[in-house]
Amino acid sequence: PPDRKMLGHAYWTYMHTVSVYLPERPTPHQLAAFRAIFDAIYHIFPCPVCRGWISSSCPSPPP
Repeated sequence: PPDRKMLGHAYWTYMHTVSVYLPERPTPHQLAAFRAIFDAIYHIFPCPVCRGWISSSCPSPPP
């Protein structure tokens, strides 16, 4: 399986790409969908460093 470095690069590339396509003023639905990506990754991502960054950088911690 991919290691932490490979997963990290792929994840951040994906998140930066997705964020570019998020409108400047997203609808509540678009914002919720974008936030759901962070929430899902927080719960399944194997890297504790990345999980820590996500929980400290999101305005409200994932449930």
